[in-house]
Amino acid sequence: MTNSDQVATLTARPPIPALAYLLTGCIAVIGSNSLVLGPIAPAVAASFATSVPAVMIASAAFGLGTSASALFLARYIDRLGARRMLQGALLLLAVALLASAAAPTVTALVAA
Repeated sequence: MTNSDQVATLTARPPIPALAYLLTGCIAVIGSNSLVLGPIAPAVAASFATSVPAVMIASAAFGLGTSASALFLARYIDRLGARRMLQGALLLLAVALLASAAAPTVTALVAA
């Protein structure tokens, strides 16, 4: 057996599209937006008449819901199509934003 038999053939991969880098950057910005809550958590807690830890748990629930939806809903994009999934996601986002704006308590905010 010679060394040439053991060398793996390398295949050329297509380059990663620039849009993938843009989307990754957008996800990073969205993720870092959740860190903004830290300094204003006492004011948010006061507006809901609750504690700062309860507000931060609500923020963590948002992150958990976002990551769970990314894991479990991604496979439906191929079935339903990207356009239809985005339209549904935008509609759901609009409803959730209205519900969270009207939430009277932290529990209702988490549910929204």
